Amino acid sequence: MEPGVLRLLLAIDDLQAELGVSGALAEVGVYHGKSFAPLALLRRPGETCVAVDCFGAQEHNVDESGVGSRDAFLRNLEAAVRKCADDEGNEEQREMVGGYDDDNKEHEEEEEEEGWLAIIEGDSTAVDAGNLTNAAGGPVRLFSVDGCHTAEVTASDVDLASQCLHPDGVVLVDDVFNPDWPGVVTGLSKWCTEVKGTDWELVPFVIGFNKVAMCRRDTHATYLTATKDAGERPYGARVRKTAEFLGWECAVLSHGWIATFHANE
Repeated sequence: MEPGVLRLLLAIDDLQAELGVSGALAEVGVYHGKSFAPLALLRRPGETCVAVDCFGAQEHNVDESGVGSRDAFLRNLEAAVRKCADDEGNEEQREMVGGYDDDNKEHEEEEEEEGWLAIIEGDSTAVDAGNLTNAAGGPVRLFSVDGCHTAEVTASDVDLASQCLHPDGVVLVDDVFNPDWPGVVTGLSKWCTEVKGTDWELVPFVIGFNKVAMCRRDTHATYLTATKDAGERPYGARVRKTAEFLGWECAVLSHGWIATFHANE
């Protein structure tokens, strides 16, 4: 996990709190939980976190972009949330994590929820947006896409995220400029072209730390300005410059040394 990503997540979360945006936090392709855990730590009271992954059903991992483990994911998530709950004295969150019941059933696609966490296990391209939204308890305000890296699956996962997104929400797409996974930028570009001008359209406002952050057309200026402003604060992710991507101005952050040297490990 690139430390700078946490600064970007905090800037997005701060703006959403300022705008009164509430909703679930979700990720497709949680693997062992290193990028899902920060999302879980941004959860506010009453919000749900949704994890989507094929885990043991590796026939759906057609490009072998990461062999995830349900047990490792739950173990790492519990450790991260419990640690932060202990540090902050959050007894409610500590009890919910400790009470998670993993039944280890084999399934194509299953929803399992305990407290604030819902898991959908199976092929992400077969996940229905309505089912995910129901599992989330409503629209998703922050959705991370890091699943199978083929063009077809990337387009499908971004489409799923768009359909489940809060009107003022943000989608983070991983590995868009990673040379090992050209299918990601291919799929994203194709999807953006197909939905341009529709209610599902997403436009980029940030490039950095091996990710692209996207939002609805009418919130682009708000998120872009907030990202630039956050970069001026001590904890903010520094904006190096702006550049155009897919026809939209984006704040360009550092690529990050972890993303540069270890993104494909």
